[in-house]
Amino acid sequence: MSSNKPATAVTLAGILAARLTSADIPISVQHDATYSLSEFHGLPCSGEGPDPAGNSCPKAGDVATRR
Repeated sequence: MSSNKPATAVTLAGILAARLTSADIPISVQHDATYSLSEFHGLPCSGEGPDPAGNSCPKAGDVATRR
């Protein structure tokens, strides 16, 4: 009977790799540009005021993907 360890290792590696990859989310800033931020950083910010929804906002030094 053969061992399932190699198949288990490959499956586990695939799951871990899928969890590490993330999509970039376009975030448009009013009167400015659109930035591409990694989904890994959390929910994109939206709204205004002291408590915007989400916490992943473009910051100084981020490169715009569209103007």
